[in-house]
Amino acid sequence: MIPIVVLTVLTYLAFVFFSESMNPFVKPALHMHRHRWRYGRRMAIAVLIGGVCTFLLLEIAAMPVQNAAGIGAGVAVLLGLCFSAKKIGYLLRR
Repeated sequence: MIPIVVLTVLTYLAFVFFSESMNPFVKPALHMHRHRWRYGRRMAIAVLIGGVCTFLLLEIAAMPVQNAAGIGAGVAVLLGLCFSAKKIGYLLRR
């Protein structure tokens, strides 16, 4: 039960950090805020998928905690990079 609560809190904190908004369910009215809100939701989904992969590796594959956490973090980072490809390309072209 505690790992599920921790994953939920981490997912919410990722959303708040990347979107600079507190509510993931209400779409902002301004276009600029909406773009950050969508980006925050995508990054929160990346964290959630990485956490679920960690839980699955711990339960189904019976991996050690360090290996499962490393693979889950790697999945989250790869998804985050895929979701941020446009922003990374913009920064490199500057």
